[in-house]
This record gives sequence, C-alpha cells and structure tokens, in this order.
Amino acid sequence: MTDYSRQADDKSLLALDAAFKRAAKRFTPPPTLSVSKWSDEFRYLSPEDSSSPGRWSTDTAPYQREPMDACSDPLVEDVVLMWNAQSGKTQILLNIKGYYIHQDPAPILELQPTLEMAQSVSKDRFSPMLRDTPVLRGKVRDARSRDAGNTVLHKTFPGGHVTFAGANSPASLASRPIRILLCDEVDRYPASAGTEGDPVNLARKRTTTFWNRKRIYTSTPTLKGSSRVESLYDASDRRRYHVPCPHCGEMQVLYFGSLKWTDGKPLSAYYVCVNGCEIENKDKMEMLRAGEWRAENPEALMRGYWINELYSPWVSWGEMAKNFVDAKHGGLETLKTFVNTSLAESWEVQGESVDDASLMKRLEVYPAEVPEGAVVLTAGVDVQRDRIEMEVVGWGRSEQSWSVDYLVFRGEVDAEKRAKAAQDGTPLPNPWEELDVALRRRYKHASGVELGIIATGIDSGDGTTTHQVYKFVGPRKTRSVWAFKGVAGTGKPIVNAHPTTQRNGALLFMVGVDTAKEQIYSNLKLDQFGPGYCHFPQKDQYDEEHFKQLTAEKVVTKKRNGFPYRVWEKTRARNEALDCRVYALAALEARRVDLDKCAESLQKQAEQKTAVPEPEKIVAGTESLPRPPAPRPMRPVIRNNWVNKW
Repeated sequence: MTDYSRQADDKSLLALDAAFKRAAKRFTPPPTLSVSKWSDEFRYLSPEDSSSPGRWSTDTAPYQREPMDACSDPLVEDVVLMWNAQSGKTQILLNIKGYYIHQDPAPILELQPTLEMAQSVSKDRFSPMLRDTPVLRGKVRDARSRDAGNTVLHKTFPGGHVTFAGANSPASLASRPIRILLCDEVDRYPASAGTEGDPVNLARKRTTTFWNRKRIYTSTPTLKGSSRVESLYDASDRRRYHVPCPHCGEMQVLYFGSLKWTDGKPLSAYYVCVNGCEIENKDKMEMLRAGEWRAENPEALMRGYWINELYSPWVSWGEMAKNFVDAKHGGLETLKTFVNTSLAESWEVQGESVDDASLMKRLEVYPAEVPEGAVVLTAGVDVQRDRIEMEVVGWGRSEQSWSVDYLVFRGEVDAEKRAKAAQDGTPLPNPWEELDVALRRRYKHASGVELGIIATGIDSGDGTTTHQVYKFVGPRKTRSVWAFKGVAGTGKPIVNAHPTTQRNGALLFMVGVDTAKEQIYSNLKLDQFGPGYCHFPQKDQYDEEHFKQLTAEKVVTKKRNGFPYRVWEKTRARNEALDCRVYALAALEARRVDLDKCAESLQKQAEQKTAVPEPEKIVAGTESLPRPPAPRPMRPVIRNNWVNKW
C-alpha cells in the first residue's frame, strides 16, 4: 500500500470517528447533575451582584435547593415561586440559565416587566456571571463583539440562545420557539402586551413544540384578587418550608404573627413556636438546615413554593420587626410594600369603594388656611373644554394630607376659539390666566409662615386640550409646573422617574393612576387622625358634590385569559375632584421632597419669624448723653499691581 493510500485511509477513519462522536453527542442522555449540584460545583458570585462574592453555596439558604432542582427535574414542567424580595430568587434564575448553557443547551427566554429591566438584568446580572463563572466563560460571546447574533437582549451559545424580553413590548415576544421560559416579577406585567394579549400566555405558547419544556414564574405578590403569582401558586401543589423548633422539635411554618418583641424595642424580636417555645434569631440557620418543603395540595401538577423574610439568612428577626414598625409609621403605602415584599402576601384592599356621606361628616375648622401638620403644598389640575379645576393639597409627615383649597376657572381653554369669539364681538374669559394667578398665590400657615405651591401636575388630556396644556406648562417648568398623563395598570409607580420633553419645552410625566387611586382610597378609609389620614376643611367648595366626585370610581376584578386583573370604573359621570387629587399626589411624588426635612425647615422659619430682638441695654445715668456717630466705612486699599487686578 502506497503512502498516499495509507494517508487517505487515515483521513477516512478520522472523518468516520468524528461523525460517530457527533452522532453520540446528539443522542447523549440528559446530565445527571441537578441545578443545585451544578451551582455548588461551578457557580461563582460576582462582586457587582453579591455582598459575598466567590463560590456559590446552596447551604447559605438551604430552602433554595428543592426549587432549583425542580427546574431540572424531567417530571416537572411548571414551577412558581411566590417569594419575598431579596430571598435569592434572582440568583436561582441565574443558576438555571448557567446550568442549561453548560449542561443541557436549549433556547431560553427570560421575560421581565419592561424592556429597560430586561436590559438591566442582562448587563448587570447575567454578563458578570458569564465573566466570573469559569465553565461559562467564552461560551456566550460579548455583546460588543462583531456578531449580529449577540446583543444585550439576545445572546447565542452552542446549542441554544438566551433572549431577554419585556412584557410591555409585543415585538420582544415575537414568535421564536423556546424550551426554557423564565417569567420574573409576573405581578408587575401589564395586563396586555400592546394589543397582543396577556404576555404570560404569549410567552407560554412559544414552549408548545418542546416535550421537555420548563416554565418558571417568580414574583412578590401585589393586590388580593389580581395577583398573577398568587393565582398561579393557588393552582399549584402549594409547598411551604417547615422547620423544627430547636427546643421541642415541632415542624412548623414561620409566620410573622408569631414574631414578638418588647414595646419600643423591635430589635429584641424573638419567635414563639406553636408550642410556646421562645426561639432566638441565632437558632435560625440550624432550623433552616433541618427544614423541608411540604405540599398542601400534592395532587396538583404544578410545583409551587412560598416563603417569607422570616427565613432569610440575610435579615435578622430584629431587623424585620424594625422594618415593620417603620412601615406602620410611614402610612398605608409603606405598610403595603412591607406586606408584599417582606411577608410575600398579597395586600387586601378593604372594600372596593368609599362612602361619600362618611367623608362629609369629617369636615374640620382649620385654625389657619394651612393647618400646622401640613408642611408643603402641591396642586392637581384637571382640564375640561369649558373650565379648569384645581385643588391645593397640604402634605405632612407619613402621608397625612389636608385639602386646602378647591377652585374652578370657567372659560374657553382653546386659544383659537377665544380669538375667534373676540373677533365676533363676544370675548370669552381665559381660564389659563386665572390658573396662573392662583398658582402664584401664597397661603398663610398656622405658624405664621406663608407657603407657596411647590409643584403642580396638570392633566394633559385626551388630545383635545393637550396642546393648550403644553403651551401653558412649557414656560413654567422652572416653577415645577408639569404636564401629567395617566396610565392604567396594576403595579405601576405613581410617577415615572424620567419625564419626556414635549412641545413648548413642557415636561411630561407618566402617572400610574391605578396605584395613585389605590393609595388615595386606602387613606380615605382611615377614620382616625394619624399616618395617611385625609383632612377636609369646612368650606363651601367641599360640599356633597365634591365628595361624590372624589368617590366616583370603584375597583372591579375581571379575568383575561384566565388571569385576574383589577380595573377602575366610574360609578357616575363626573370625577374631577378625584383626578385633581391624583395629580396633586403625583406632583408631590415627582418633586421628590423629604417631608421630614421640610417640617424641620418650616419650624426654623417659624422660630425666626416669631423671635423678638433683645432690647438694647442702657447704663444708668447715660440716657441723655448723645450717641456716638457710627464709624465711617473704610475705603478699600487698591494697589496697582497685576495680582489685585486679576
């Protein structure tokens, strides 16, 4: 056999061997490692992502092990985590992505509430994990590389890809088959992705072609009756983490109601077990290591896991108790946040509407135009075609509020129509001029100090009055007069952090009107003075019609594609008083004032105003002596040199 033939045979054998290896790789069984074992063996925490960078250890929070392993269990398809914030669920999602990239390549989609959040997770969480976990380093090319297949929101790797999408963007949910679906913070998703429908259902449909698909849903809950994650958890096998009492050994679930502390000393908090044993925070880790997940509804196919901050190894029971006390003092909104993010429980709104007659009975006689508790004033303005309505609201510590004034300016808001009427010899009043004068007015505070309006929110309208609003707002933005546009939907912030610039230089803020109305209605239901309470003055403007408008909407729970959602509906035609109140609250949020510091500043101003100058002391026998002349001021010495000239 010639050398040429021998070389040809060798090449054929090598090619055949490579083909067998490729075929064997295609039919390789799934890896034996679970997500938790992979994490313990390969995962490294990044400095940008953890207070304790370095090698991952599931033993730090043992309750994470079973939920992670469920995400690689071939018998489990759907997993839901209804967990408190800062409990490790974000790290679990990172571990799942790392596991499938390294061990079982597949197309992966992570759905965040918004595109901006998706970009943030990709850059601030995912990229550092790829950099600092050796087995992942180099598998996914950097977004800055010259590769159109790798961007911030879409990254490819051998055998699959990771796509980050926003639930608010129909385009990012375009049809692409997905095997691993990760839905994070599902309670913050909009009810519909544009006009396409429910974003969760849209994402789920993309997994239908994979027999070995995995769908994971995580979130802290929001409102009772409209919480997506609570609805999913209720349909699951509802697992809760049971831990043993270190004294009696009784297995139990930890609930916040069993956390006790001495009055005024929340940092001394301890836990009382079901048998009355007192457990200290130092026993927590021992309890967590001996804990186990138990299902309340074992027949369900979906795996569901619930846990609250009492289990967190990063927050002590004393810190949690202090956070609760601070939240109570902060008002209903901060208490709601604590219930959602720390207790992992949905917030139940007491009642769906407010009784206007009960509010009429709460009218007060103020000792001054602005009572003592109010420290700043904001205004909310609603624009109609034939009038402008405005409410001035005083705000104090802990969300307590005082209605100060309600004004109606009648006239034609459209400048062109006013000009035409003037030409026809029938001039119409200009309500914008009256509004401008009203916004400059100063109100007498009980301390004697005069207060001006620090921020104003004006409804930009439905399009018919928008141009007129921008024309008025633009030149006055230096006085914190802004245009606002209401956006419906659960979980949206009262006001967005970054306004956009519109015509005439007007600044436009988006307002989460559902969130604002929930806060206002919750505060209106309070019947005792204190945090969140709403005060109203005995003035002609605050009559029966005003309170009917203020309570003119109610919450209705509906279902779309099987998921509940809440929507505000009018119970009567006019609701201007409620809109003014919403925009006055949004103006306060947009101004980002520290009410405690404002209270201190107002007190100092009042003290300076009331301070009496100390009388001049006169020595006996000198009353009739002439006073010495005041010294003449010294003229400055000017030397003609370059230093002084400079």
